[in-house]
Amino acid sequence: MPLYLKAPGGEIRLNGVGLGHTVGIDAVTASTVSGAIAIEGGAHLAPSTESQSGSVHIAAGNIEIRSGSRRPRARVRSDSRTDCHAGTVSVRADMLVIEHAFLTANTFGAGNAGDINISVGGRFLLDGNVDPSEDVTAQGRAGLDVRSRQGATGNAGTIHVQASQLDMIDRGRMRATAEGNGDGGTIQIDGGSLSMTTGARIETSTFGLGSVGAIIVDVDELALSGGAIINEINGVSMATGGGRIDITADTIRLDKNGADRVKIYSGFTPLRCHGILAHVTHLRFRSIPAPASAGIG
Repeated sequence: MPLYLKAPGGEIRLNGVGLGHTVGIDAVTASTVSGAIAIEGGAHLAPSTESQSGSVHIAAGNIEIRSGSRRPRARVRSDSRTDCHAGTVSVRADMLVIEHAFLTANTFGAGNAGDINISVGGRFLLDGNVDPSEDVTAQGRAGLDVRSRQGATGNAGTIHVQASQLDMIDRGRMRATAEGNGDGGTIQIDGGSLSMTTGARIETSTFGLGSVGAIIVDVDELALSGGAIINEINGVSMATGGGRIDITADTIRLDKNGADRVKIYSGFTPLRCHGILAHVTHLRFRSIPAPASAGIG
């Protein structure tokens, strides 16, 4: 049976739930999204078992999923380690903060990765809480993952974010990569503004035999600075070719902070680049106020 935690207009603080079914957390009133949900510290919301994948649905006015600088990190996950497909993680809020924490619907086996769907009426802050000057491999990465992990044969999943304001900072990441032999996934972002800085990254790539996925951004305003990266890479074979990056915005700003140039690239193998490469398949920039420091070209 699915488990639902409800506190209309109230507050839910979660320490940990582990089931093989759907978990629903609801802090909305009958007429409006309100209340608050906090998933903090090392709390894990994991409705999947070794043999069954569940789904997670969270709705509230204000949602915070944060670990601060502590380990273990807060996680909301619906992963698959078997032939079953991973589940869905969906979040609906007026305001959402994910700080040094993970939302995942990865696959480690033959099943496909799942989906992460996020709808935020106001601001969505995705904060990796990692100093860009530090070794990120020692601290891990925080963000949204629908990956096909190493050794898996399933495909990567889909991330869909709708937000009035999406801010990605301090190596906050979205990844729909295929590290095994499955296909890369899709990341789609719609809304008012997307700001990426201090090492923030959006990535859908393949490092096995599968095809590369797609990145689709359709916002009013796009601002990239401080080493922000939007990329998809075919890391193995030119036979399957590159994927698709489709960016549409009314206003686009690309700013270089010191030596940290922003990068948007698509193609075969990792590339050293500064600014926007011709490999990107679709770029619709209706207005580009580009300062000399942007490093475009």
